[in-house]
Amino acid sequence: MQGFPPAYLRPLCGLILAAALLDSCDKPRPVAPAPPPPPPPKVEPIPVSEPVVEMPPKVVRKPWMIFQLPTKNEALLTENKDAYFMFVDRTTNGITTQVSEGGQYGFVRDPKMASDGSIVYSRFHEGIDVAPVKRDAKGEPIDEVFAIADGRVVYANAAAKSNYGNYVIVEHSTSDGPFYSLYAHLHHLHVVREQKVARGVVLGIMGHTGTGIDRRRAHTHVELNLLLNPRLAIWQMTAPPAVVGNTTPPPPGTPVPKPPPPPTLNGQNLVGLDIAGWLLAINQEPELKLSEFIHRSEPYFKIRTPCLGQELEIVQRYPWLRAPGPIGQSWEISIAASSVPLRIEPLQEKVEFTTVSWVQPFVGNHAWKSREMLSGSGSTATLSRHGQEYLKLLLGQ
Repeated sequence: MQGFPPAYLRPLCGLILAAALLDSCDKPRPVAPAPPPPPPPKVEPIPVSEPVVEMPPKVVRKPWMIFQLPTKNEALLTENKDAYFMFVDRTTNGITTQVSEGGQYGFVRDPKMASDGSIVYSRFHEGIDVAPVKRDAKGEPIDEVFAIADGRVVYANAAAKSNYGNYVIVEHSTSDGPFYSLYAHLHHLHVVREQKVARGVVLGIMGHTGTGIDRRRAHTHVELNLLLNPRLAIWQMTAPPAVVGNTTPPPPGTPVPKPPPPPTLNGQNLVGLDIAGWLLAINQEPELKLSEFIHRSEPYFKIRTPCLGQELEIVQRYPWLRAPGPIGQSWEISIAASSVPLRIEPLQEKVEFTTVSWVQPFVGNHAWKSREMLSGSGSTATLSRHGQEYLKLLLGQ
């Protein structure tokens, strides 16, 4: 058949084919490269939950008592002192200027020169003088004067026979004890004694009644006080004549009429707090209490006095004044330069008489920095006659 080798060549072709097969068996066959191993499976990290710490709910104290400004003059809150405080006339080296500092609280009047050449203001102003924001065509102030907090009118004098002129006192009963706000130099009053008033009620209209004030300097003098002794009338009736104002003894044989009992509340047993500082503080910290505000004050001096074996009456009225501890042999009383008592601490050490146990060092006369309750200078001081009278009121003696 065509295409096949002849018969005689067929055995040879078989041998060649067999050899080729053997040769192909000896050669290594090409091997395809192994595929790369698959990447390891991606293991997602198992999130570890942090322990949940439950925070206690934030305690927000409610306002202890809501206070407001005594008039519509709000310049105090913007620290515009010249617009808020009524000026006083101050004469220095024959030149008279008007300074609003004199209408602020504290030692702001009657400059004196200390031994080191510094100027010290020795007269204490127990409140603030709020300037008017509205006047009529005649220049008379027409500002309404408001109760700074809820309370009860305990004094309403419309006779204008005092330095304060027409004035009102409102008692504010609080968990820290009673406090008393005073509003003076009013043109006329809108309230009567024993009337309950809410914060913001109009007590009267600003004026310039009383002494040492005219239409040009019309303002409302405002105080916030604590009460030293509610039995002032009894105390004054038993005090020496000089205490009740009888400075000149009558001639021998002249009958001395019994003076009428003075009002229960006046400048002797009401001690003024820093009302401007208080109003600014509660504007930032509405929950602040008056006791906490008072405790921020620094003492100017301390008094040690014998203990009569019982709690002081003022502590019953203001318990926050009392330091912890049992009744001891004596009391140590810390007092601010403003004469506000700050702390009453029982001591086991016995003392025979009252002494000034500590005073802030001062280069001038301590009378200038203590409302004349002390005398002396430097690091030593003694109680003046006025200081002794104050202490009797404070101790309830």
